[in-house]
Amino acid sequence: MQSKIFNSQKSDYSTQGLFLGEDSGLMDTINKKFPRIWKIYKTLKKMDWDENEFDFSDCAVDFKTCSPSIYRIMIKNLAWQWETDTIAARSYLPILAPFISSTEAFAAYTEITKNEIVHTLTYSEIVRNSFDNPEEVFGEILAITESLARLDTVSKVFSTIYKVSHEYALGLRQASDIEVQDAVWTFITTMLCVERLQFMSSFAPTFAVCNTGLFNPIGKAVQKIAQDELEIHVEMGKEVFKFIPAGIWDRIKPNLEAILEEIVERELTWAGYLFAEGDELVGVNEHLLKEWVLFNAKDLYKLFKFESKYSLPKVNPLKFMEKWLDISKTQPSPQEEDNGQYKLNSVRKDDVGTTFEIDF
Repeated sequence: MQSKIFNSQKSDYSTQGLFLGEDSGLMDTINKKFPRIWKIYKTLKKMDWDENEFDFSDCAVDFKTCSPSIYRIMIKNLAWQWETDTIAARSYLPILAPFISSTEAFAAYTEITKNEIVHTLTYSEIVRNSFDNPEEVFGEILAITESLARLDTVSKVFSTIYKVSHEYALGLRQASDIEVQDAVWTFITTMLCVERLQFMSSFAPTFAVCNTGLFNPIGKAVQKIAQDELEIHVEMGKEVFKFIPAGIWDRIKPNLEAILEEIVERELTWAGYLFAEGDELVGVNEHLLKEWVLFNAKDLYKLFKFESKYSLPKVNPLKFMEKWLDISKTQPSPQEEDNGQYKLNSVRKDDVGTTFEIDF
C-alpha cells in the first residue's frame, strides 16, 4: 500500500509536529502532543449545529419593507460572507490534508471544515428563505464584484497553497522544500487574518441592522457563526501559530506583514464602499466601521509583533458588538425565538453501575 494512503512504516508518532512529518499512519490518541488543539476539536464538536435551525421566513417581510440603505448593506454583507465562507469550507481540510502530521490537527481541521460548511449553507438558507425569487438575489450577490476584490490579497495566498498542496500530495514536492514550508505557514497565518479581522469586520454592519429589531433570525444565526469564528477558528489559528518553526517565521514574516497591511487596506476600502451611496446605519458609519477594523487589526499586530502605520484604537469603538459577540449575554426564551445557546452532550449519563439510596 502506498505510504500516502497508509504509512505502515511510520516511526515519528511520539515526535511528529503538526505539519510536514512522515506520511500518515494510524489515527493516534496515545501520543497526543497538542492537548490544546484536541480541546478545541472537542469543544467544536459540542457546539455543532445545523443551518436549518433558524426560521428565516419572517425576514422576507423585512427585506420588502426596510429602507433601500438597509437592503443594500445587508445584500453587500451577505455577498461577502457567503462567498468567503464557501472558500473557507472548500479550503481548510482539502488544502491542508496532505501536510497534516498530527491526529489532533487532522481532527480539529476536519471539524472546522464541517463547521465552515454549516456557515456557508446558513447564508444560502438565508437567501433561499428570505426572498420570493431567491434566484434573482443569487445573481445579484454574484454581481457584487467588490466582495471578491476584498479577497484579492487572500486569493493569491490560496492559489499558491492550492498548487503546492496538490504537488506535495503527488510526491512532486518534499517536506524539505522551502516553498512548501513557507506556503503552509503563510496559509495558516493568512487564514487567521481573514477570521480575526475580515470576518469580525463584516459582522458589525449585520449586527447594527439587527440591533434595530430587523432581521432578528439572521442576527441569531450570524451570532452563532461569529461565536464559532471567534471562540474556535481564531483560537485554533493562534494555537497553531505557537508552533511555527523560528526559521520559517523569519522567512515569511516580511511577506505576512505586507499581507496584513493589504488586508487592512482592503477592509478600510470596503468600509468606504459600504457607505458610498450615502447609506446609513444606526450606531455605525464609515468612520466607526474603519475604527472597528483597526481595533480588530490590533490583535493581529500584537500577536505577530508587527508595527502598524495606523493609529490603532485603544478602546472598542462599537460597544454594541460586545453583546453580539458574547452569545451568553443574550438569553431569549425558547418560546419567543430560536435559541442558539446550546452544546451537544452537555448532559451525560455517568451513573452506570451506581446504586442510589432513596428515603421514602
